[in-house]
Amino acid sequence: MSKVDHLGIDSPPAGHRRNLLVFSSCVALQYLAAPVIYVGITQAALLKQLGANATIANLPAASFFVMATLVALIAWCKPRVADLKPVLVWCYSLAAVASALVGVALVSPVSDDFKIVAVIAQSAVTGATIPTAIAFIWEVLGRATLKSERGFALGLAYGVGPVLAALGSMGSQLILAGEFKFFAVTLETLRYEFPGNFALLFLLEAPVMALAAFLSSRFNIGTVPLEEPGRKPFADVRDLFLGVICSIAAMICMLLADGSGSEQGPGGEWLFSVAYLLMGVSVVLFAYHFRDLLSVRLIRIATIVTMIVYIGNMIPSNMALYSEEVMGLDPQQTAGYQNAMRFGFKAIAGLMLGEVYGMTSGAQSREIEEAIGKALVFSRKMQLRKKGHPEDIGGFRYAYPENPASSDLSVSGWALMFYRSARNAEFEVPKQYFDEGLDFVERCYWETPDNLDKGIFLYRPLAAADGVAKPSLANTGSAMLTLILGGRHRTDMVK
Repeated sequence: MSKVDHLGIDSPPAGHRRNLLVFSSCVALQYLAAPVIYVGITQAALLKQLGANATIANLPAASFFVMATLVALIAWCKPRVADLKPVLVWCYSLAAVASALVGVALVSPVSDDFKIVAVIAQSAVTGATIPTAIAFIWEVLGRATLKSERGFALGLAYGVGPVLAALGSMGSQLILAGEFKFFAVTLETLRYEFPGNFALLFLLEAPVMALAAFLSSRFNIGTVPLEEPGRKPFADVRDLFLGVICSIAAMICMLLADGSGSEQGPGGEWLFSVAYLLMGVSVVLFAYHFRDLLSVRLIRIATIVTMIVYIGNMIPSNMALYSEEVMGLDPQQTAGYQNAMRFGFKAIAGLMLGEVYGMTSGAQSREIEEAIGKALVFSRKMQLRKKGHPEDIGGFRYAYPENPASSDLSVSGWALMFYRSARNAEFEVPKQYFDEGLDFVERCYWETPDNLDKGIFLYRPLAAADGVAKPSLANTGSAMLTLILGGRHRTDMVK
């Protein structure tokens, strides 16, 4: 292994260009099928037409998010690299089958209650499969593509993808309402009567997901490691399993409490209370399982924010349900417009994602990677130079021909930021490099300076500088920023 190999300079995986295209295509197909597999607006409008009340009409979206928790259990059950492609194929295939079955059920001579249950079941299957496919396809992207060229795939998938979702939503508007109006432009098509219009929409989604299943089977993941990680003991995920069971039980209680119809069944209120209790228990079980991750303040805050955002994900369904009260229009006349706006604005964010991930590609990117690798080797060499004083260990200094060398806070701050930037760009920079540098920064802290109420940072540690203090606000600011970005923001010297 060369000096730069362990620092993240990778060689192209086998078939990586095909993998990039397959990744982009599968994500784009997910977006094209968004009016159905992005559960919410379409399902809510459909259930209202079938006579369900607002509570039941919200269950498809709720069941989607409940079943999305299965991602963690599926990842536990299928932890091997060899499982990636089969799981993707199964997920997309099941999503296709579930959508096709709903389409058939809608035009079959069965009761509306059966159709309502079928739609909720399809939403649950979609929740279990599509988020799992997304998680596994990102794993494939990380394992089977060259990181310097992923920007192209991300820009294509999340730039073109939302555009396809918007176009698919426009198509759904034509199918459901028979027309699509955009300012002075009006498109009209053959009008389908309910429930045939919704049945057609669900049936059209099935071949799209079937195509994604086929394409995902074309990934070239390369040679599977001889020794793959085995499945962890069930005891390790028992709490997670119970959390999923409680969530599913809560959904069933909600469905039974409302009698699958427009009026709440007798004595159903106690079932609502049981449902809320079960959901609360589920949240506690999930939090307990991920307690180590949640002990990190940043992850804990991000989790809380994500939960709040996902609560807001129930809003689109209710926008569809109450469109008649607000705009005097039937939900099926507005569902396509709402989905089109929902996904149309994602295109801009998707294109920017590709830009910020990789501003360069191809040969130029590989040259930059090689340069960064060499710079990391040189930086580490400078950090490990023999120091004249133990207080200087871990720090950096200008390339003076010193022997023994010294360290200063100015250069050390820039060098540690370079380490962090390289690590953010997916280069392998060991934590030890940071820790040694941050230890030096902390040794530059002068806790009891003259004529100051608080401590301050010096250009060099006081002992290493023979007791000559060189404090400055610039050094203090640089040191505090370095410690904060290095994860030592809770120390007294930063506070």
